[in-house]
Amino acid sequence: MDEIESLGLGNQPAIAIEFSKRTISFYPTGVEAEESVVRLEVGEEDLESTPVLNLLERFAEKFVVTPNCQESQIRTWLDGTNYIPVKAAEKNIQELLWLFLSSRLIDNHKIEMEHTLRSGRVDIVIRKRMAAGLWKTSAAVELKVVRSFSSTGRPTPAAALVKHIARGYKQIREYRKELEATEGWLVTYDMRKIDARGNDLYSPHSAAAVADELNLHLEALYGTADDYRDSCAA
Repeated sequence: MDEIESLGLGNQPAIAIEFSKRTISFYPTGVEAEESVVRLEVGEEDLESTPVLNLLERFAEKFVVTPNCQESQIRTWLDGTNYIPVKAAEKNIQELLWLFLSSRLIDNHKIEMEHTLRSGRVDIVIRKRMAAGLWKTSAAVELKVVRSFSSTGRPTPAAALVKHIARGYKQIREYRKELEATEGWLVTYDMRKIDARGNDLYSPHSAAAVADELNLHLEALYGTADDYRDSCAA
C-alpha cells in the first residue's frame, strides 16, 4: 500500500487481492482510510454448484439485511429506525454485491459492474471462462431499491414505485437479450416501512417473466435488528 500512497493515490478507491491470504480488500475512500475497508475471504465457487439465487441470499444476509451487517462506510441506512435510506442506497448495494460476487466467483469467472450496452447500462454481469479468451455470459442482474422515504424524509408515492419496477423489468429484458445471457435477474431490495409492504411489487410482471424467462427476486431489508427478529418470528 505504501507504493500507492507514494503516487499520491492514497485517497482513491482501490481493491487489493492478497492471494497468499485468500482475501479481497476494498477501500471505498482509498487505502489511507483503513477504517473503511471491506474485507472478504476468496471463495472457489462456481455457478453450476452455487446458483445465483443462493449467492444473492447469502449476500443479503452478510451485508444488507439489517444495519448491523454494515461494518464499513458503505451504508444503506441514514436513519433505519424511521426507514430513511442514504441517498446512494442503490449504488452502495450494487458495489457491495459486485465485491461479494467477485470474491466468491474469483476462479473462472469475472464480474462486471455498470456494463454499457446499446440498450443501457446493466448493473452486474457475470461471465464464465469456457476456454482461453472465450467467455459465456452466465447472468445479467439489474438492481432496484424501493423505499417509503427519500434520504431527506420525503414520502415516495406508490405510483413512483410501480413505475420504478416496471422500468427495471424492461431494462433486464433488453439487457438479457442483448448479452445473450443464460439468466436474467431483476433484484429488488425492499426498504419500505414494514406496514407498507403488503402489495406484491412484481405481480404486474409475473406472467411476462415466465414467458421472457426472467427471474424476479425480492429481498426484504430491515431498518432495525428488532424489526428483522420480529419478521423471523412471524
